[in-house]
Amino acid sequence: MALMNKPTIWATQVLINLRAAIVYGAPTVTNRNYQGQINQAGDRVKVTGLVDPTIFDVTPNTDIPDPETLTDTEAELVIDQNKGFNFQVDDVDQLQHAVGGIQLQSAANAARRLAEVADNSIALKMVSEVDAANKIGTTGTPLDVDAPEPGVALQAGATSTYRVLVRLGIKLDKKNVPSAGRWVVLPPFMMGALAVDQRFTAATQQGEDVLRNGFQGRCAGFDVYTTSAVPVSADKYSVIAGSTIATSYAEQLINVEFYRPQLRFANAAKGQHVYGHKTFYPEALAVATVQDVSDLDT
Repeated sequence: MALMNKPTIWATQVLINLRAAIVYGAPTVTNRNYQGQINQAGDRVKVTGLVDPTIFDVTPNTDIPDPETLTDTEAELVIDQNKGFNFQVDDVDQLQHAVGGIQLQSAANAARRLAEVADNSIALKMVSEVDAANKIGTTGTPLDVDAPEPGVALQAGATSTYRVLVRLGIKLDKKNVPSAGRWVVLPPFMMGALAVDQRFTAATQQGEDVLRNGFQGRCAGFDVYTTSAVPVSADKYSVIAGSTIATSYAEQLINVEFYRPQLRFANAAKGQHVYGHKTFYPEALAVATVQDVSDLDT
């Protein structure tokens, strides 16, 4: 029994599931401006930009300055992440499942794990590249985030998820980051706190698909996402907010092969997920370091 009669269909299914599961690499969080320029691991995309022009006063009946020659800047998006998968499905296991069911489940499982690994890579890089001025809290002095029952006061010294979002928005406002396309990715406990806040507009109320890319709704000027891949160290979470202009992401699923292991009665599949990401506008990101004092996760 073949793992999939049409291998191309199986590979496509992995990619579809991957792009539906990924959060930080979603096209509504990072842009895909250079997606079509990569084919394999090690590829490099040179990105050229121009510095901003100088703004001057215009005085009537007076010559304006000579045109300035803008200097260019150059950076590289490197496809430096090369992850693989290789698994087998025993012939007996396939016979015990509905036709096609085990193939679809294996595609979904492979995609979910690839998405988790990619999300972790992207998020950690964002945290390392954000401007110092756009950071709120530190691992030594994090924000305590509480989520009391309605009508109950916050713990002394604690703050709410909504207020964290407002503060992140102010950081981006001060950098003149466009308001359109702003997003924030929350850990599950903060999403739980926000879900009972009347200022949060859930995606289901907007007719949106809540599950795709972890999208949940809108709040405080942000598209709100949630994932367990939010960077965490010693119970301190790095809550990242930003604009789609900040980071570029490019990926390809390559070398997908199907084969029969020589010493097994099974079908196997292997492949590579290559990708790279680069924050070209770190001022369009903001990070709050928080810790959970809400007891929602107990």
